[in-house]
Amino acid sequence: MFPGTTTSHVAGMAMNANGKIIVSATTYGNDDQQFGLMRLNEDGNVDTQFGGSGSSGYIRGNFLPGVRALGGGVSVLPDEKILLSGFNYGEQGYQHVLARFNDDGTPDTEFGKNGQIIIDLPLTEPLSRTQHNEHAPTAFSIADSATVQSDGTILLTVHAAVKGQDGYGIVMRFLANGVLDTSFNNSGSVKLKFDGYPVTLSGHALQADGKILVFGGVQKEFEHGLLARLDIDGQLDTSFGAGGFTTISYPKHLIHCNQVSIKPDGRLVAIGIAYTYAEDGLGTNDCMVMGFTTDGRPDTAFNEGKPVITQPRPKDCYWLGGASSIDDTTTTIGNAHGRSGSGHKSEFLVGRYLANGRLDLRFANGIGWRTISVFGIEDAAKTYALLPDGKLLIAGNSWVSTSHQMSFVRLANGRRGQIAIKIARKLEQRSDDL
Repeated sequence: MFPGTTTSHVAGMAMNANGKIIVSATTYGNDDQQFGLMRLNEDGNVDTQFGGSGSSGYIRGNFLPGVRALGGGVSVLPDEKILLSGFNYGEQGYQHVLARFNDDGTPDTEFGKNGQIIIDLPLTEPLSRTQHNEHAPTAFSIADSATVQSDGTILLTVHAAVKGQDGYGIVMRFLANGVLDTSFNNSGSVKLKFDGYPVTLSGHALQADGKILVFGGVQKEFEHGLLARLDIDGQLDTSFGAGGFTTISYPKHLIHCNQVSIKPDGRLVAIGIAYTYAEDGLGTNDCMVMGFTTDGRPDTAFNEGKPVITQPRPKDCYWLGGASSIDDTTTTIGNAHGRSGSGHKSEFLVGRYLANGRLDLRFANGIGWRTISVFGIEDAAKTYALLPDGKLLIAGNSWVSTSHQMSFVRLANGRRGQIAIKIARKLEQRSDDL
């Protein structure tokens, strides 16, 4: 837990070249709401050298004086600098921010103004102020997906809702110094709609050739999963799918794509959620994956080109994302919810799929998936990272005593696909093997 706080929520996680783990967060304390940044050693202990003198390995702060701040995704650049995406939250709602830090956690003053840029979205219409829970900025700005391209430019994916409309998915590109790159789509940004329907983006992924995959959902008569591809210069790649887009649908389900994993051979696995609305208004959630070829067509070798709906916890589970391996399997990470003797219970969820779309029964004792109860009552995975040795680190938030705290679980493949689990960190109290 960050010193001086009562609650901390994991927002993002990334690895540096030395195997250390950079974690971003939103923190809550007597001084209100601030972003957080810390670095863990490989064994899960806080790296006390991070952040400079007196920091004890933790950084907290606001992007603007007196304005509440939220942490978002985090990336490590090739030169070991750290890129943090986040938000200001004030009277006008949420405002995107990018901040860059040196390897030691001090602000990189060569980036933007004093190490950060406040982002003006490319809209002429007035923004719709969000009424959603401030812990999850998903109304006027969805998906703070930021990555750095090989030439040092920065891609940011957001969603902007405007008054009286459903809004746009937006991809923006910035130069390495934080200035908007106007060579990208001749303006610095791309606004996406599909056949005139509103698009909600969850993020983007970079292909080896520099092309940009974006993913999320499109709201037609009901939501369909959506993938689109842009060329390096920000133009829609019409060789992908149908005119640059491809969609995912399934009978009696609404689909949203939370991530796309790019396989070593360039094929794609879309990962997300399939949900329905019952007559009583209570929705049901199931896990969804679907394979695509390199050109955005359904991959007929993957479940005959159809979505795979998996129900580890029937009607109440979903995939957040995942990663594909050189052995042509795809490991997925998500959450499962249910009931326990004391009421509601949620757990981390991990699965693995073969190249044909079937669950890998060599994984997790012949089942292909398993739930992980970290601290017993309410555990929710948020993000993950592949470690240099092939292990998988999952970060999330767990209810501990009277508040939510960050929790970390490390998984490694054992013989015959069984998984070994190590609880890497809970508060500063223990590191146990299970």
